[in-house]
Amino acid sequence: MDDVQAALAKAEAEIEALGAKLDKVEVDVEAARARHDEAEVAELRKEKEQLRKEKEQLRTKELLLLERQRGAP
Repeated sequence: MDDVQAALAKAEAEIEALGAKLDKVEVDVEAARARHDEAEVAELRKEKEQLRKEKEQLRTKELLLLERQRGAP
């Protein structure tokens, strides 16, 4: 059960870190828009989408770990 809790803590930390990265990308997108740099905006949107996918995968992992933790005797 300790391994599940450790994995859960790691997943939560990774989700938080990805959230911070997403926030930074959003700020970068706004800055690129202000400079009218559409190429950079497009590239940042791709990065943002990739980060969102990673975050969703981690959330799924977190849910599975929580289910596993609840099911443990």
